[in-house]
Amino acid sequence: MTHDARDWRIGNSPAGLYRRTPQAWGLVTRRGGEMSTEPGPDPDSMWIRVRGLPEEGRSPALLNMWEGGFAGQADFVNCETIVTTNDGHLPLGHTDFFVRWRKAAE
Repeated sequence: MTHDARDWRIGNSPAGLYRRTPQAWGLVTRRGGEMSTEPGPDPDSMWIRVRGLPEEGRSPALLNMWEGGFAGQADFVNCETIVTTNDGHLPLGHTDFFVRWRKAAE
């Protein structure tokens, strides 16, 4: 019996991957701010919030990297995504991403 790695313990939606992103960020950084997730207004959306980024991390390049990562996670489970970034509070070390996804056309 074979299994598709995309179905292993994450379901068929990006939500499972997004919920794990804060844990991954915490593992690869030290004093790199806090990341959290919360459900969006519909089942195919999520807020990903970052608070307390240190000054050296307040870069549009880092935000672009995260946006690409969120799109890649959706692609991994065959979904298309739109990432909207609110970086208005980046000088204070805070940013919010709103991620909405749908199954990719086959």
